[in-house]
Amino acid sequence: MPHSNSTLYEFGPFQLNAAQCVLTRAGESISLTPKAMDILLVLVTRAGELVGKDELLAAVWPDSFVEEGNLSQEIFMLRRVLGDNRSEAQFIETVPRHGYRFTGAVKQSTDATPATKHSPVTLAVLPFVNDTGDAELDYFADGIGEMSLKACRRFRSCE
Repeated sequence: MPHSNSTLYEFGPFQLNAAQCVLTRAGESISLTPKAMDILLVLVTRAGELVGKDELLAAVWPDSFVEEGNLSQEIFMLRRVLGDNRSEAQFIETVPRHGYRFTGAVKQSTDATPATKHSPVTLAVLPFVNDTGDAELDYFADGIGEMSLKACRRFRSCE
C-alpha cells in the first residue's frame, strides 16, 4: 500500500496520520513510542501481508543490532494500545517464527490539510522582580529572565 506524507490510514476506531506520526481514536491522540509508531506504519502500509521479523527490525532499527525481544516488546505495547490480545488478534497477528501481519481492514485517504512539522509556538518571558529589598540580589532576578529567554531561543532553533 504506497503512501505519501499526507496519507491517513483508518482502521477500526483508529486513524493514523503518516505525516505527523499521530495515532488517534475518536479524535483523541494516543501516545506511542517512536519505534512503536514506526512498526505500526510498516504493518499498516502492508496490511494483509506477512512482514518478517528481520524485515521489521531492519526497517525500524536500521544500522543497529537489536534483539527480537525489543520488537516483541514494541508489538506487545501496540497490542495493548489497540485493545488487541494475542489469542484474539483484531489488528496484529503473530505468525510464529516468521513475523507479523496487520489483519484489520485499512482505509487509505489523503489528508487535505497541509502537513506541518510543528504548530507555531509563542512564549512570553516576563521579567522577574527582586522583592527581597536587597539591591545586591537584582542580578539574580535579571539572570533568571535572561536564562529563560536563552533557553527559549535554543528550543526554537531546534524546531
